[in-house]
Amino acid sequence: MSTNTGSNLSDTEVAPAATTSPRLARYEVILALVGLALAAVAMVYLAINALVNHEACYGITAAHMECLPVDQAAGARVVVVLTYLVPLYIGAALAMRWQTRAEEPTARNTAFGAMATCVASLLALVVSAVGGAGFFLLPSAVVMTAAGVLGTIIWARGMRGTFTREAMATLFRREAATPEEQNDTEHG
Repeated sequence: MSTNTGSNLSDTEVAPAATTSPRLARYEVILALVGLALAAVAMVYLAINALVNHEACYGITAAHMECLPVDQAAGARVVVVLTYLVPLYIGAALAMRWQTRAEEPTARNTAFGAMATCVASLLALVVSAVGGAGFFLLPSAVVMTAAGVLGTIIWARGMRGTFTREAMATLFRREAATPEEQNDTEHG
């Protein structure tokens, strides 16, 4: 297996996130898929308990599940609450995959923003509900947060190349000429 250590990129270009750290990108996507699968299992379990068994489970105490009987309206509320989380889980997983595949820096930034928003919202909703249904979704939220941390590392590594000394000098180059240069152009 040969590796190419040379770079075809100039100082101001940024390599795609997938090529700067392919191992981290692979781990990020794997963790996102594992988190999505854990969430799907937990959500199906909670929905079945609420709709079929007419119970809402609120965690584990003294080695047994804490489930209380609920009426039809409470069971429907559980399903509605779970449906708020589905787009966040799917959005986070898709944004993580998008971030590892994007070649344009602006596309990676957008994917990172979508991923960070989904993961932060997801974590906030699950942690706030940890006394209830969030207890069953906590493992998937932790896995998605770990994937989000890897995504942040990948994004930061990709952004590091955009802030080279030459790029920053070009960016902040003074547009106005010095007074001596202005005099030369007026008299010359």
